[in-house]
Amino acid sequence: MVIGDWVMSQTLMEEQSTAAVQRRGRVTWLVLTLGIVFVLGAVGAFFRLYRLAELPPGLFYDEGAHGLDALNVLSGQHAIFFERNQGREGLIIYTIAALIPFLGRTVEAVRLPTALASVGTIFAVFWLGQVLFGYTTQVNGRQHVRRLVSRGLLIGGAAALMLAVSTGQTIIGRISFRANFLPLLLALAIALLWSGVVKQQRWRIVLAGICTGLLPYTYIPARFVPFILLIFGITLLWPRRRQWDELKRYVPILSLYVFVTALVAAPVLIDFALNPDHFTSRSNNLWVFSHEISNGQPLSALITNIVDHLAVFGFRGDPNWRHNYDVQPWLNPAEAIFFWLGLFFVIRHWRIPAYRLLLIWGAVMLLPAILAFDAPPNTLRMMGLTPVIYLISALGLWHVAAWLMERAGGQARRWVAAGAVTVLLVLVGWRGVYTYDGYFNNWALDPEVYQTHRAEWTNLANEINDTPPDANTSYLIPWGSQFPADWQEFSFDFLYLDDPPAHFFVAAAPDLAQQLQATIQADSPDTVRAVDWTNGVHWSGDATDRLPFLLGKYGAPLAAEDHINYRTLTFGDLRMDRPWALYEWLDPPTVHYDGQIRLEGSAIGYHGGEQRPLTAPLPVRAGDRIWLALSWQAVTTPVADYAISLRLLDAGGSAAQQYDSQIWSFDRTPTSSWQPGEMSESLVNLTLPTDLADGDYTLRLIVYDVDTLVPTVQVDVWTPEVDLAQIQVKN
Repeated sequence: MVIGDWVMSQTLMEEQSTAAVQRRGRVTWLVLTLGIVFVLGAVGAFFRLYRLAELPPGLFYDEGAHGLDALNVLSGQHAIFFERNQGREGLIIYTIAALIPFLGRTVEAVRLPTALASVGTIFAVFWLGQVLFGYTTQVNGRQHVRRLVSRGLLIGGAAALMLAVSTGQTIIGRISFRANFLPLLLALAIALLWSGVVKQQRWRIVLAGICTGLLPYTYIPARFVPFILLIFGITLLWPRRRQWDELKRYVPILSLYVFVTALVAAPVLIDFALNPDHFTSRSNNLWVFSHEISNGQPLSALITNIVDHLAVFGFRGDPNWRHNYDVQPWLNPAEAIFFWLGLFFVIRHWRIPAYRLLLIWGAVMLLPAILAFDAPPNTLRMMGLTPVIYLISALGLWHVAAWLMERAGGQARRWVAAGAVTVLLVLVGWRGVYTYDGYFNNWALDPEVYQTHRAEWTNLANEINDTPPDANTSYLIPWGSQFPADWQEFSFDFLYLDDPPAHFFVAAAPDLAQQLQATIQADSPDTVRAVDWTNGVHWSGDATDRLPFLLGKYGAPLAAEDHINYRTLTFGDLRMDRPWALYEWLDPPTVHYDGQIRLEGSAIGYHGGEQRPLTAPLPVRAGDRIWLALSWQAVTTPVADYAISLRLLDAGGSAAQQYDSQIWSFDRTPTSSWQPGEMSESLVNLTLPTDLADGDYTLRLIVYDVDTLVPTVQVDVWTPEVDLAQIQVKN
């Protein structure tokens, strides 16, 4: 069908449709529409906005990067393309910047724009379903007109309801992903353009151009949208040639659309022209035909991508916890049945413009996902498909119901219609219950999600911000040596409000002790609070607890507060009368163990810093605090994960005190993962028992396998015990 026939028939149909609705069912139609809109708003807002600041737990570092860029915008540092965090288009940054003055530097300010965009997509899909399927190119009377209006409501409403309760779309919609703007603007652009051409209303065309022009500011897959419009436009003109005087009436309105689109998109297009790396930086790192990305097998990677991304429609889902829950497919089995049926009818009726548009849209917007190779399937890169997926699923439901109604007679048709609505409600209700339970009771509380989002940084920032102003304390935060010293976690940087002072330290730095002392002297706090990362947070770089060791060595531990994945350790009475150091020297012996690990040497001393030689007894009193440092090196890769057991033995060989701790590298890898020659340490502050009797004691070391508890023995000596120091207790 040519564009002239299509537009004229659509216009004629709309005129008759409007008259019929006004005369016979306007009130019913309006009430039904408002009812659907209310349900969509309530359901969509609940799933996208309920407890948004709490779930998912913590700002993901992409979200923190958006927040930091928004702060830069508010300080006058404007940009079209933001280079932080591998580069980001600007729409999400500016929407967050618009909310920060009202909501502050909060999780809500970062997440609310995209969450609202996700809710808006639900309404946009509802409207798009009516625009595409509420009218026909053939006029068959008023009864048929009413049926077509009902078709538009059912298809649009069914698609929007399924989208509203989608598990994957709920998860993605509650995270500040710039991809959330793509389906909203794309659905609005298509609906406005389609209806604008039919109605010949320029204001719709202008709005369609604005929505289309904003797409390049959203997400990389938006760059494929022009191909949808171009290919669809060509198909409208393809069947036969038309004279210019027949087509020229549509040139002004389409030219207006192109002009507005180009005008709105011009800044980002100019930026890409002047900075080609802004356009290619991210995509170059994922290009499936890159030999580095595909491991030299681009064709195999492409086929894998195609199969894996088609599998999300009912078979297997995205493994990324930020996009999905428990590798669930995008569509559950019931939804998938209607989707594949709908796709069959779309292909079968491809000559109908609305069906052909969905087919072209789906094929083009699948390309960003299958052309990027990165742990497929990746549903975030498929976000441009969102309206298509649910409209096709709704079409499947509609065609099944229509097929049954054609074969039913009389009153049976009403039963079929009622059955179709019942199936839809059951389908949506089932998915809604599953999504609520899966997200709020399982996904958002799963430790995997907590770790994926690195929620400890959000909790730490909130803890520091909530510290009373009169506390006069400083926070000391260890940071891994694998990261630049001046680079921190984006989410912490955004949420932390700069008071009280918080300082980052590369814990493995050789001059860490001096840095700590200088920082504390500059702040002059009454207390300091050190962050002690726990529970497998390997990137912290302080698995040997250098910060707590130094603060305990030169100060007094006052309190410890446990959080998920970290502890806050408070110290006071910090001594500054001597230079701080982990230790001044290491005393022998050097001990070789048959487990391929070696004790290079050790050091011991008093609380306050004074070090004493291991060759002489260490005089102490009951209740005194002493410190001990042990230096380790892997000979070859050790055969097991080792731990130490320090035992204070009296003259009779009875244990008066025992301390056990696993040996870690600086980045928290166990000894069985060490490389030959890799070094680490064990740092211990010991408080002697207050009831320790006078006499001579021996501090003995045993190194043992964490899993089997079997000690490793000294080479050539074949005993596990090593006497480190003699302790003389005299009260």
